[in-house]
Amino acid sequence: MRDLVILGSGRSGTSMVAGTLAASGWWVGDDPYPAREANPKGFFETAEINGINEELLARVLPVGARFEHGQRWLCTLQPGVEPCLDEALRGRIAKLVEHRPFAFKDPRLCYTLPAWEPLLPSQTGRVCVFREPAATGLSILKECRDAAYLASLEMDTERALEVWVCMYERVLAQAQHGDWLFVHYDQMLTRDGLDRLERFAEAPIDRRFPEAGLRHARGSTPAGGRADELYRELCARAEFQPRARVQVGSSESAPELSVILCTYQRRAILEKSIASFEAQDAPLGSFELVVVDDGSSDGTAEWLDAHAFAIPARVLHKPNGGLASARNVGLQAARGRLLLFVNDDTLAFPDLVREHLRAHAELAAGGVEASVLGTFEQPSAHLASALMRHLEHSPEVFRYHDMRSGEFYDHNRFWTCNVSVAAVRVREAGDFDERFKRYGCEDIDLGLRLERLGLRVCYHAGARAHHEHLLGFDSLKRRQLSCSASFVHLFAKHPSELDHPDWSWLAGRGAQSMRAELRSREQRRAQLEGALAALARVELTSLEALGENALAKLALERLGVVLHELNALWWQEGLAQGLDEVGCATFAQLREREPQTAFGGLRRDAFRLEHARAQLELVRSESGGGETVLATLRAIGLGCALRRTAPHEVELRVKVLSDLAVLRHAAGDREAAHAILRRAREVDPRNQLVRENLAALEAAPAAPMPRPAARDALEQARKSAALLRARVLWLGSEPAPERMQAVGARSLVCCQRPEQLAALELEEASLDVVVDGGELARLADPEPVLREVARVLRPGGRCVLSWKPFWWGAESAAGSLPDYAHLLLDERELDWYTTLTLGPARAAELARELARSCRLRESELVRLLHECGFETGGLKAVAPRDPARLPGPALRRELERAHTGASNFTALALEGVLVRRGRTLIIGDLAASAAGD
Repeated sequence: MRDLVILGSGRSGTSMVAGTLAASGWWVGDDPYPAREANPKGFFETAEINGINEELLARVLPVGARFEHGQRWLCTLQPGVEPCLDEALRGRIAKLVEHRPFAFKDPRLCYTLPAWEPLLPSQTGRVCVFREPAATGLSILKECRDAAYLASLEMDTERALEVWVCMYERVLAQAQHGDWLFVHYDQMLTRDGLDRLERFAEAPIDRRFPEAGLRHARGSTPAGGRADELYRELCARAEFQPRARVQVGSSESAPELSVILCTYQRRAILEKSIASFEAQDAPLGSFELVVVDDGSSDGTAEWLDAHAFAIPARVLHKPNGGLASARNVGLQAARGRLLLFVNDDTLAFPDLVREHLRAHAELAAGGVEASVLGTFEQPSAHLASALMRHLEHSPEVFRYHDMRSGEFYDHNRFWTCNVSVAAVRVREAGDFDERFKRYGCEDIDLGLRLERLGLRVCYHAGARAHHEHLLGFDSLKRRQLSCSASFVHLFAKHPSELDHPDWSWLAGRGAQSMRAELRSREQRRAQLEGALAALARVELTSLEALGENALAKLALERLGVVLHELNALWWQEGLAQGLDEVGCATFAQLREREPQTAFGGLRRDAFRLEHARAQLELVRSESGGGETVLATLRAIGLGCALRRTAPHEVELRVKVLSDLAVLRHAAGDREAAHAILRRAREVDPRNQLVRENLAALEAAPAAPMPRPAARDALEQARKSAALLRARVLWLGSEPAPERMQAVGARSLVCCQRPEQLAALELEEASLDVVVDGGELARLADPEPVLREVARVLRPGGRCVLSWKPFWWGAESAAGSLPDYAHLLLDERELDWYTTLTLGPARAAELARELARSCRLRESELVRLLHECGFETGGLKAVAPRDPARLPGPALRRELERAHTGASNFTALALEGVLVRRGRTLIIGDLAASAAGD
């Protein structure tokens, strides 16, 4: 730790630097001046240091200068005038510098430092702090109006700027000698600035001391003249890029990050929050602000529409619908690659956006994708009350107390007060669930779905923000009751969450037992609430100012004990209310809603209507969350179970059929959707929704189903297998011979059924190219066909393989099945669905096709191709072009659970050009070789 002196004009940020050092172990002098409104965290100046400098200045100021004691930090000193020490002052300074390490701060040091220099240790560092001259001038004027000891001093804007210029001219003249660090006020609120101070100080510093909420207003206009010249030079020395204050709208190019801020009835704090984002030091245009007003009636809408934003911003208005709904509106408008979710009481440190961008870049460099969670700190002024000081370091509200920067956490830490994540992942997860209406859990629900996509939460303490929300007893109680009830709705949507270690204590609990406990402790609860209400009002700082530190500590400890017991009772009340709302008596019943496998509960003999209602809710949750394939398969299983066990439940059966029809129509299977709706009408001819949907579907034009396997095979053959003048064998019913001949094939042999290839009695080594139009993937045993292909293909000839799962296209009856249906549904469920959508005859045909269809894994196919005489280096695994054909995280878990040791189900297709091994090596283009035959 090196000794330091801190220079800068008054109201420039020197107190923040000195306070940071004082909190880190530096000595600033005995009995520093107490905090007051102008500097709520303290001045970190002492009467002794200021008194020495007052005497030094009093000796050199003109006789007519009218300054009372304590006012000379606002004087100006003529060039060439230097204060001098006498023996008395020298002795006082020498006594001060005996304390090591020291950090002396006083604006007067800008003038008096040369007098101190001979007595300072040789390695003493000089820290110059500054900010915009116009903003400093405004702050000086306010201090002169508010501080009684300055009442006699005449001050105006011109005079304040004159003081600023005089002080920093002196500083820059002295900076020609010694070791200096220049730091802008805003840099002290950023990680980079604190890094620079820490390196200069040669010791760790307390990075929590600087607070975004203490940032003073910026000057609305440049100071002009010499002040601006000096400010530019100071910024250059500090390596600080001054923020351009230009009025802008939305930039044309998409930003790297979109800040999504939703608000309702909180205009005052919203203005502060927006100002904190307008003061970001990230490059202009690198981020945008998307503000969503959720139907406020307190003047918020009018203020937003009139506000001239200093950053690219969009303002959206909507009727009140809750936070999840508002955030989804913001999501639709956001253009950034990354999304940063904040609250309307989030006060951002100037480098918040830049730190989020930095964190994502560092994670990406390490091959990691994650959500990034920043801090949500209470301003120091809030920590005066015992309740707020306890909550800052306890788990009742936020659980930052046990988190370490750079560590990864699960979805329970996905808090949208200050968290960023890739926009594409949020949309892939399905956005916010708007059924979460009250406070709590809409963010954790999204975090859970993001985690299923592989994104955990990385805590990055450098991304700092303040929480401008002072909680009292009543507001804390309302929050806990709402939050606990919301968690039950989370469990209803994701019953497996009850297996999480955080919720193991709920095992065996139910609404009745919790309410019985609450009744038995009613008197105790009233006493606890009375005690907490009293303790919450205790002002710890008042006690500490009186020297009653032990009493303050005791009050804080007792509050923690009372709140711990009371919070458990509040949660039981909220949980019981939540259970009532979701229609369950116990958490065990809630857990039974999600069996160990997705469909196991539907196949049990004990299947009940409660299971059916829970499964229908899961169908809708999964569909809304992007798991449309799993929702479809679950709906099929549920429809089959209801038909078998509850045929009289007409309303429930029609709901399931209607949902299933919508899912199939969204997947492009119009024929199946039509058949399902017709069946729903048979079950309930009077159902108006079914009749309207059926009429709309019948009026819609039919869309042709694609035939991707044949199309892809032909394109691949044309590009890679040189069909020009080649002798070609096509396996499959397409393309038509004329299309094959149009690409220049010398001759073409078509075999619609590969298993009949041997019956064609082709000569050995008589073909140049064999093209699989997607037929091999449908064979239960492709080995005989592959060996016949190798026989008729000449050595060095090529085989174009297009091996895709047979349910990915419409080339056969299997194309009418939902993706992955045969891997998760049992025969009874498949029979119910196919009979419903295809009719008995085609359903029986499909059952036969399924029975003989190939179920080989990719690795087994590659081995078989190698054994049959093909070089397999040209094969590659491919996923479908349409991402919707890939299993979502939840579906993938069910597939892996049902098929242990199988592939990962994300690249089930193989394609490529294989070369037939043999003694003859073909060098060069196949077409040229074929032309020489």
